[in-house]
Amino acid sequence: MSFEIGDPLSEGFDRLTERNGLLFVGLFVALGVITSILAADFTSAVIADLVESGDLDPADVPSDTNPLLGEDPTQQIVGLPASVALFGMFLGVIAHASVSIAAARTFAGEVTESIPREYFTRKLAWSLANIIVGGILFGIAVAVGFVLVVPGLFLLVSLYFWPFAVVLNDDNFVGGFAESWALTSGNRIPLFVLGVIVFVLAAVTNVVGSVFSAPFPPLAEIAVSGVFSGAVFVFTVAVAARAYRQLQRERAVDTGAESGAGTESDTMF
Repeated sequence: MSFEIGDPLSEGFDRLTERNGLLFVGLFVALGVITSILAADFTSAVIADLVESGDLDPADVPSDTNPLLGEDPTQQIVGLPASVALFGMFLGVIAHASVSIAAARTFAGEVTESIPREYFTRKLAWSLANIIVGGILFGIAVAVGFVLVVPGLFLLVSLYFWPFAVVLNDDNFVGGFAESWALTSGNRIPLFVLGVIVFVLAAVTNVVGSVFSAPFPPLAEIAVSGVFSGAVFVFTVAVAARAYRQLQRERAVDTGAESGAGTESDTMF
């Protein structure tokens, strides 16, 4: 059974345009705007402290330091202390990761109108811990591989689906690497082509978003461009989730396990 590139692309687009797909876009846009405001307040607070101590002249602050900083780089939007804004940014990163986990669980299943609460909460700490540690190791391995170009691409495609094993099957990151390696075996060329198609679509969409949002005021620009980038991210997750499910079905057929473990996996959600 060969991997069909068109299936995850069409299913990914369908899932993006379903009710819960649009909800996820809205969540990512909101998180992006909030994080941007917190980052602006943090930057302004740091600049204000440096100016107050005499270590910095406001005129020396580059105009592109933060898109939300106006003519006075020490003027804050909310007025938060630097430590509070920094902690808020940290929480924003955790929230983004948690919503991403929920999105992966949602798009790997068949629910299209709602987002089950358990997708946000089930073994969240376990999933986050493995995603963080596994992500660091995955990034290092791929980065080292990219020094030689081809090995980097090979590792990227071979191990790309490891997070899905973590968030869907509650595996640790080692088990995720092993499953991704096994699932992609024999399908790495079509998966690479799929990745290139998604990358090109994402790049074009983000460029369009940047051009479309450019005339807006800074905060509105972030929100408008966030709609485009949020849609790209949700589409990417949805395509990967549907590709992961297709790879699982292929393995079940190839091993003659349609009525055993493969059926249980396909109906997990």
